Amino acid sequence: TPTWPRSFMPETQDVRFTDVTEAHRDYVGIMSLARAGIMGGKGDGVFDPDAPVLRSEAAAMLSRAAQPALRLGAGN
Repeated sequence: TPTWPRSFMPETQDVRFTDVTEAHRDYVGIMSLARAGIMGGKGDGVFDPDAPVLRSEAAAMLSRAAQPALRLGAGN
């Protein structure tokens, strides 16, 4: 699992998940992608980090990463 410095984490959106704490092994990666609007949670403040990623979810994340205008909350 890669470890990214906290300075890598973009601050474009205020994101909090009740099930992803700073102690979670993938905290920095999850929060970086969520704050950049590339991925979101399951709703109600839950991310569910151990759930498998569906093909449609992966496609949406790749699309948002490639096209900043499609990111969650962009222009809304």
